Amino acid sequence: MSKTNIAVTVALVVVLGTILVFAPSSERMGGPRNLPLFSGLSLPFSSKVPNLNDSFNVTAAWSTFQDYLKFAKAHDLEGVKSLSYQVSEACSNPEKITECERLMDSVSQIGAEFKLEDFKSVFYDDKQIIMSTDHMVIMEGLDKTKIVLFFVKSDVGEPKVLGIRLCFGGESGNNTCVITDPETRDADKDGWWDDVEALFHK
Repeated sequence: MSKTNIAVTVALVVVLGTILVFAPSSERMGGPRNLPLFSGLSLPFSSKVPNLNDSFNVTAAWSTFQDYLKFAKAHDLEGVKSLSYQVSEACSNPEKITECERLMDSVSQIGAEFKLEDFKSVFYDDKQIIMSTDHMVIMEGLDKTKIVLFFVKSDVGEPKVLGIRLCFGGESGNNTCVITDPETRDADKDGWWDDVEALFHK
């Protein structure tokens, strides 16, 4: 990532993280920041045993995300909606199209810097997909950042973009970016993992 792009990304993260965040579950100092978007048995992709389901879910989710970014960059709202699980208030209100286009610009610029090979962990079932990186240094002097992509599957299994979360600093018992442990990720046992459900519009 070039220094210019890093500076742009950091600036956008600061703006989006403090002004435009929605569904800020477990958000705290140094904790996760959910980026607003125009907007349920999992196996870790990092498993050493090759798995066709892993490959399919990763390929489908990443392809959807790349097409989503292209639509956002082009301000193609109908295209964005076609790949989204939900859209924000700004992008569902014709009177707020300027705000919606700013969101699309921000997300497309940040998302363009993501690399598939950095998303080392992928968890999924028949309702949802979560792809996440390790905590990475993206800029000297900035806390390590973990990137998490959330998808919801349609009735026919197609991934729909739900949200992006950026988590700064390391993880601890009181500062967990995303919970993927099968024993604890769905506290109410309704089939939706807690971190996915937290991004749904109420």
